[in-house]
Amino acid sequence: LPGLQLALASVRAGQTLADHVGFAVPLAALPFRLFFPYLLGQTTLPPYAYSAWNVGSFAETSDYVGLTTLVLAAIGATARGGPRTGFWAGRFVAALALSTGNDLGLGWVTYHLPALNWRRAPGRYAFEVALASSVLAAAGVAAIERAAASRRLIAACIAAVGALAAVLAGVVAAFGGELGARIAHDFGLANVAPGALDPLHNAALGIPPAALAFGCLAIVAFARRPQANATRALLILAVTADLASFAWFGYWNFGAFPLARAGVPAYVARLRAAIAPLGQRVLGVPTQDAGAGVPPNLNVLWNIASVRGYTNLALARSAALLRVDTPAGLREVLAAGDRTLDAAGVRYAIVPRAMAPRRPLGDPFDPGT
Repeated sequence: LPGLQLALASVRAGQTLADHVGFAVPLAALPFRLFFPYLLGQTTLPPYAYSAWNVGSFAETSDYVGLTTLVLAAIGATARGGPRTGFWAGRFVAALALSTGNDLGLGWVTYHLPALNWRRAPGRYAFEVALASSVLAAAGVAAIERAAASRRLIAACIAAVGALAAVLAGVVAAFGGELGARIAHDFGLANVAPGALDPLHNAALGIPPAALAFGCLAIVAFARRPQANATRALLILAVTADLASFAWFGYWNFGAFPLARAGVPAYVARLRAAIAPLGQRVLGVPTQDAGAGVPPNLNVLWNIASVRGYTNLALARSAALLRVDTPAGLREVLAAGDRTLDAAGVRYAIVPRAMAPRRPLGDPFDPGT
C-alpha cells in the first residue's frame, strides 16, 4: 500500500502519451531486432565493426532471444501431447506487439488502462518476450525428449525460422536499390557504409545465420538421440553460443560505469565539506560524460545531497516545483532571476562547460564567491 500511494503521487501517474510510448521498437525494425540484433547498431566491440552507431536500439529493448531458441520455441508451441503452451505463445506475440509502442495503436490502449499507464519504454516488453520464448523453448526440448515432436514437425519449425531469416536477409540486400533506400531511411540506415550490407564483412549479418545453422544441427542431433549426454551437451552449447553472440557484446561490457570512478574524488570531498555543515544541496546537470560532475545517483554513494536524481517515482509536486528534469525546465531555473534553487537549498549547480557562465568565478568553494 505505501508503494501504491507513492506511485499515485509520482510523476508516472501523470505522464503523457508521448512519455508512455517513448523508447518503443519501431514496427519496421522489430523483425530485424529479432533476427539481426546488431544490424541496427548499439555495440562498439569487435567483431561488429559496423554497429558502433546507434538509433536508440538499447540492449534492454532488443527482442533477440537467440534463433536456436526460436526454433525450440516453435517446436514447443506446436507439438501435441505436451504441456499447455497456448498462454505462453500468446504472451510472446502480445509482448512483441506491445513493444512497438503506438505503431499498432496498442500504446494508446495501455495508456488508458490503470497501472499499465504508469509504465514507459514499451521496448522493455522484450523481457516478457524472453520469458515466454524461454518457457516455450523448454517445452520444445521436453517434446523432443518425449518423442511428442515428430521429425516432420521439427523440420517444419527449422524451415519456418530459416525462411524468415532468409526473407529479412533479402530485404537487407535490397537496401542498395531505390526501394531499399527508402526502407533504409525508415530504419535509420540511410548513411550506412556499403560494407555494412555484406554478411561476409558485417558480423551483424553473418553471425546470426551461422548461429542458426549450428543450432539446427544441434537440434537435429538431439532429436535423433534425445537421451544421449553428448547431444544434450551439444544443444546446450549451441544455445549458449547463440545467446552469447548477442549478450556478450552489449553495452554492459563496454559502457558500464567504471568501478574506479565510485571512489570519492578530491573535488567531491571539498564539495561535501562545503555544503554538509549547512545541510545544503547541489544540482548536477546531466552531461554526455557519465564520469563527470556528480552523476545521479552516485551522489547517494558520495553522501552529496542533490535535488536531481534518477528515480522512477519522483514526487510529481516536487518535480513540478524544481523543474530540473527537462532541458526547458533547467534553462528556467538556471536563469539569473529564478529563485527556485535558492528555495530548494541548492548552493552549487554543476553544469557542462557549454552552460557555464562566461565570467570567471574564481574558487567555487570560496564562501565569498
